[in-house]
Amino acid sequence: MDENAAQPTQHTSRAPSPGGGKNQLQIIIALLVGGAIAYFVVPHGEPQGALPKGVLLQRIVDKIDRNFVDEVTPEDFDRRFHDGLDHFVRQFDRNTGYVRPEQVLRFEGSTEGTYIGIGVVIEPSPEYPKISIVVNSGPAAQAGVKSGDEIQRIDDEDIHGLPFADVTSRIKGPPGTFVRLTVQRDNGSLLNFDVVREKVETSSISAVRLYESRDMSDEKIGYVRLSQFQERSHDQLFRACRNVTQAGAAALILDLRSNTGGVLPEAVDIVALFLEEGHILTTRGRKERDRPRHYKAEEPGPFASLPVAVLIDGDSASASEIVSAALRDHHRALLVGTESYGKWTVQTIYPLGDRANGLLKLTTRRHYPPKGLGIRRDPDDQHRLGLQPDIEVEQSRDDFVTLYTGWQEESTARINNPYGVDTRTKPSAGSDEAKSDPVLHAALRVLSSRKVYLQHIAEQRLRWKSTDGAAGDGTTDVAQEERDNSPADDGKQ
Repeated sequence: MDENAAQPTQHTSRAPSPGGGKNQLQIIIALLVGGAIAYFVVPHGEPQGALPKGVLLQRIVDKIDRNFVDEVTPEDFDRRFHDGLDHFVRQFDRNTGYVRPEQVLRFEGSTEGTYIGIGVVIEPSPEYPKISIVVNSGPAAQAGVKSGDEIQRIDDEDIHGLPFADVTSRIKGPPGTFVRLTVQRDNGSLLNFDVVREKVETSSISAVRLYESRDMSDEKIGYVRLSQFQERSHDQLFRACRNVTQAGAAALILDLRSNTGGVLPEAVDIVALFLEEGHILTTRGRKERDRPRHYKAEEPGPFASLPVAVLIDGDSASASEIVSAALRDHHRALLVGTESYGKWTVQTIYPLGDRANGLLKLTTRRHYPPKGLGIRRDPDDQHRLGLQPDIEVEQSRDDFVTLYTGWQEESTARINNPYGVDTRTKPSAGSDEAKSDPVLHAALRVLSSRKVYLQHIAEQRLRWKSTDGAAGDGTTDVAQEERDNSPADDGKQ
């Protein structure tokens, strides 16, 4: 979960002096497992005490660079150095990490909802690859490239028979640079296009559907899949939900499966779409200046009365858990699927100079939902586990891989119309479609009747009691912690 980046304060620390040593060259011969290893020990200088960590690291790097027995190429040295940085910071917790220089643009794009490219989707072919989709208003579209164009040359080199991965690799490149495409149109003409590589916007909405019963006897149900919490995800989800409700949906399924999170404020704003008002989230850090931050919905959201089911799984993390937990704590949604990831921390992104130095993604705060219903603790280390669903539905790994592939294909096909509503018939019980996605099918069954939905909400209130421990599953102490981290004057639960 990423909050606004801040410049880190640099600290230098010293440890007690390690003491003196003889200023002479020593040769130590150690006998190990029947063999001999000779160590040449360079003499210590005068006692100076422990060096600042940065100076110590620089000395180690210099010694390796100058004296390692084999020459190390700059590329290999950089790779090992950045590997070491990443390994070091990951020792603190599983969500802290180092973003390498070559990954920075992609990381920033995942937050912004952009990628660096020319804005095309290419299909492999035995002869020459074809462009199947050209992103509206993207660089390729502005240059005049059209869907159906067959790519024959890249930067004036024939690519006949070139592996597909090599084709895409040649088209990719740094922002602001050009790639020349020579394409053949359906009419046989050869055309050259110089296309600039730049940011191409994407949507975090990968599916918008309206499910209708065959005999129109049940209520229509909307389905929206949110793949990631990016900048503008709140606005994008609003557009998708508005379109599907205007098309007749009387209830909504929000699919957050395999959604690993993203930008925290977007999650807060998305929760507010479905609440009348009330507490959404509290974050708390270690330092005194990091006093608890409370997030609230101050006014009714546009979908505050819409019945909602949220689909979750073991890869639903961070922002996905913020949304799921807040909506359940307010009894505004049923959670369907399997237990979520259990992250409950916020990362701050610290630039380390310019992009050539990478980024530090550091865990700086913990976050707490309004009540913490259905969150247990690990019996060993007591950290909070994932959200338990109200309706647990398992799915085999093989079936999920097939389903995930279908999601990707659907998302690609919708690139130029991400908020358009795809009308479908509700799958019948026992059908192949229902079996292929039993989690979605379970949510459709519950939302098909307002009466059934309200019965499940009533059961949710009884099951996840936050005051008397009736759940008997270790949620009581977690719920107390959530209350301790809620604003004292809130009262709008």
